[in-house]
Amino acid sequence: AAYFDQQDMPLGQANADLVDQGKSLYRGGNMASGVPACAGCHSPTGSGIEAAGYPRLSGQNADYVVKQLTAYRDGERDAGQNASIMMDVASKLTDQEIEAVASYVSGLN
Repeated sequence: AAYFDQQDMPLGQANADLVDQGKSLYRGGNMASGVPACAGCHSPTGSGIEAAGYPRLSGQNADYVVKQLTAYRDGERDAGQNASIMMDVASKLTDQEIEAVASYVSGLN
């Protein structure tokens, strides 16, 4: 794990059609549905906050993020110290919002 942690993370490319929505969700959340900003825990740059156990999202594969957020939302992923936080957040996300924020973080650097 230490070796991989020291490697440069390849960045994906966000879907241009989803960038605005993904950026808005990541940086400001969705007040109407109670979704907090992702940046609050994962940092504005997506680098995560290691001391708090919040992982890096910057450059993460969009399909992987979609899969994980959907699993949190559906109650299929309940592991790790912050699982309950993510289950609560993801439960408020629509499929479109999940796709948008996943695409956005894949190109975030």
